[in-house]
Order: sequence, then structure tokens, then C-alpha cells
Amino acid sequence: MLHVIEYLPAYAFDVPSAPESYWQQVRAEAVRSLHDLNNLKFTGLETTQLIREGDVATEIVKVADEIGAGLIMIPTRGHGRFRAALLGSVAAKVLHDAHCPVWTSAHPEQCEPAPEAGFESILCAVGLGAETASLIRAAAELGARTGATVRLVHAVPGEENPVQRSMDLEFARFLMESARTSIASLQRVCGTAFDVCMETGKPSRVIAAAARHHEADLVVIGHGKLHTFAGQFLTHAYSIVRDSPCPVLSL
Repeated sequence: MLHVIEYLPAYAFDVPSAPESYWQQVRAEAVRSLHDLNNLKFTGLETTQLIREGDVATEIVKVADEIGAGLIMIPTRGHGRFRAALLGSVAAKVLHDAHCPVWTSAHPEQCEPAPEAGFESILCAVGLGAETASLIRAAAELGARTGATVRLVHAVPGEENPVQRSMDLEFARFLMESARTSIASLQRVCGTAFDVCMETGKPSRVIAAAARHHEADLVVIGHGKLHTFAGQFLTHAYSIVRDSPCPVLSL
């Protein structure tokens, strides 16, 4: 359990820097709060509580590297209609800099308890490049370990407006069939035969819609090029996290 005390520069508030006695109180309060949270939410688990000081995202990634973390879990703070504007610089930077998988989820005031049955539905967002094979294998392993049904989802590039899309149906069909063929080939390499959800449009919208339709408990995305046609992972990762109705695991 990690909490980072961030030092804001004095010029941010146009006031003199706080005295050391103030920061001593902040540190003491942080220790108490983390201890109380541990007793409230992590009953029965063996935990280690860490307090660091500095840039929040930098310290999170640094601690993860120091302890050899296999997973970072961090909230995004966004929720509901305002979620798209509230991903936050900390979560965004951790997604960018982390060297291990990152689990992100909305941070509402009241969290629903996790289902005792565990995962039942996992949605894996895939591109068409060779690197996608490792992501499919990881999703397959996660599904096997949890007993969840795994489905793949792919967003085909093109106009989301039905009228504009219908103006070039032949090209749209070509892109769709090409994607189906490529994903089928990747699945043969991986030894999987997962159902594939495919739709034309913005990746975050397509993935979110599929997650809702299949009542996904988790969306899995790759920490690399999500779509070869759309550039780097970070182009879409933040919007996928913001729009997803369930937690997102970046591998």
C-alpha cells in the first residue's frame, strides 16, 4: 500500500512555503490514514504500508521497480458523466511509464463489493500486428486461471456515421474481412478460438460498447501499439480507460 505526499511549489498558491512542522503533521496524518485504511479494507491480508514524498506518478513507478511489483493498481478518480475529463495526470503518467501491468478503474465515492464468483467475462482488445499474439495468450491464461469467458474485440478504422460509412460499403467490407482474416490467423498461432466482436469506429467507443453488451468484468489491453493503423498505445489507452464500464488491465 503506497501513499505519496506531493510537495506543491509555493508559487502555485502565491504564498510562502509551509514550515517543516506542517509537513511533519502531514506525514503523521498520512501514516494514520494508511493504517486505518488497511484495517478497514484489507482485513485478513498481510500488507506493507509505504509513505513516499515527491512527484506522485514518479514515486509510484519507482517503488514498483524497487520491489519488483507484478501489478500496479491505481484509481482514475473519474466517474459518471464527468469521467472523461478526470483521468488525471497521475494515472496517465503511470500508464505511460510503468514497466509492469497496470490495473485502472473508476473511483466513485461508493464502490460496489467485488463479486464472490470472481471474473466471468473478460474482453481483450486486439490489434492486427504480430505483437497481439502475446496479448491473446495472456488473456487466455487469465481466462483459464479465473474460469472466465474470454472474447476479443477489434475496432475497424472508418467513419462512425452510418450514412458516411455506407458511401463506400465495398471498402468497409474489405477492411472488416481483412481484420477477421488477420485475427483468425493470430488465434491459430495462439491455439485459441475466442469469439470476436468487431465494429467500425473509435476504439474506446467500440470497446466500451462491447464491454457493456457482454457484461465484461475486465478489459485487457496491450501496452504497445493497440492498433497498427492508429499509432501508439497512448493514443487510445486513456480514452479506453475513461470510457470503460469496468476495470482495465494494461499488459
